[in-house]
Amino acid sequence: MAGIGFHIERLLDADSYTGTLKAYLHAGVVSSGNMLATYACLMGLVVFTRLHTTQTDMVKFQVTVTFVYCLSMLLVGPLQMVLHRYLADVLYERRPDKIVPCLRGALAFHSALAIPLGMLFFILSDFGGLDLIAATVLFGLIVWIWVCSTFLSACKSYEMITSSFAVSLLVAFLCAYTLGIDQGYTGLLVGFTLGHILLFSLLYCQVLREFPPVLTFNFGWLKWARRYMPLVAASALSNLAIWSDKIVFWFSPSATHVQGLLRYHPVYDPCMFLALVTAIPAYAHFLLALETHFYRLFKKFCSQLSQGLPFSQIARTRDRMVATLRREFTQLVKIQALSVLFVLFAAPHILDLANISLAYAHVLRISTVGVALGVGVLLHIVLLLYFDLQREAAIVAGFFAVSSGFLSICTLHLGLRFYGLGYLLAALQSLILGIYLLDKRLNSMEFIIFRKNALISMADLPEEPIP
Repeated sequence: MAGIGFHIERLLDADSYTGTLKAYLHAGVVSSGNMLATYACLMGLVVFTRLHTTQTDMVKFQVTVTFVYCLSMLLVGPLQMVLHRYLADVLYERRPDKIVPCLRGALAFHSALAIPLGMLFFILSDFGGLDLIAATVLFGLIVWIWVCSTFLSACKSYEMITSSFAVSLLVAFLCAYTLGIDQGYTGLLVGFTLGHILLFSLLYCQVLREFPPVLTFNFGWLKWARRYMPLVAASALSNLAIWSDKIVFWFSPSATHVQGLLRYHPVYDPCMFLALVTAIPAYAHFLLALETHFYRLFKKFCSQLSQGLPFSQIARTRDRMVATLRREFTQLVKIQALSVLFVLFAAPHILDLANISLAYAHVLRISTVGVALGVGVLLHIVLLLYFDLQREAAIVAGFFAVSSGFLSICTLHLGLRFYGLGYLLAALQSLILGIYLLDKRLNSMEFIIFRKNALISMADLPEEPIP
């Protein structure tokens, strides 16, 4: 996609601390704004409603939001990277008129799946009345926001996107806080949902402002799902890998039952979700560096191949591309290492601020290291997809998802001291696999791309038009 990253990159041209801070702030919001806004809102509600709402209502609210995010990511996951691929092809063909119809079609398609699924889940969880309506609406909204987030990387106005998340976060907090004081759990859920209605509306309008607002629905992008089945697998398994360890802990004997299907683990969940916050700087750096500097060289490399330039020239560009990739990945490791070191030393203070027992500090430390390695795995999956190595990306994602779930089951039986170690080991093994596959393909990348294009040309296959 490499769209909005170029515009945020201009803030770095000022060569100042303020410009750098603004660039990383905007990049962090664009890459993980939905997660960041939700974490900030939940933490604010935990602190400020402690004296006004019961512990039972707050725990039930947090678990509901967690399950909404888990189910929404698993639902959107299979087609999320397909949408990215379709949008990239549309922008390459200079057909921006297809973007808004694609967005409408994607929203309609996912709505048809999300509404009945969400309602069924919450009915089975013994929800009724206003709680059932609010939870189902929130689930649908989060699904829509994930879909809209796919289109944000093609937008230009990063200031408006950041403002949308900030304003919606404030509204969600104020509504949930005000209604939660009087109505308890129902008020918290309704207020939080109202803030997300505003967030979706602002993001949707932003896409309409930046692209021709064609009043049609386009479902042609679904053909890309049949065309790129390994991409569907890589996308679905990547999202499953994020949640497989947590699902194992939710349905373990040591978990706590809340209501119906809603469960949570009182030790693993808070430590893991605090650890996930440390991944935001890495995602911001990925958007700023790899989606700009690396992308320029990657585009030049592909252009030289298609033009049939001398091999020495192509090889030089490939070497520069590999060197840039290694340099930026090293920088990424340094950024993530700072976050990990901070948590390793400040874990007791962090847990104290979050009102979590200091006895679980080792779980937070292990989870933070695991999240750092998990970020590396997910970024290697994206890099494999850059080179159209969809099968390799699916293999890494599948291995990560399966090993994370299996090793988490093993560590559960070993006891509290080993919580989080399963995810850490799974991420480490998957990262090694991703590095091996990527390095192996980088050494012969020009041959792989040339062979693929040559085979298509020899078969005299017509290029499939974008529907």
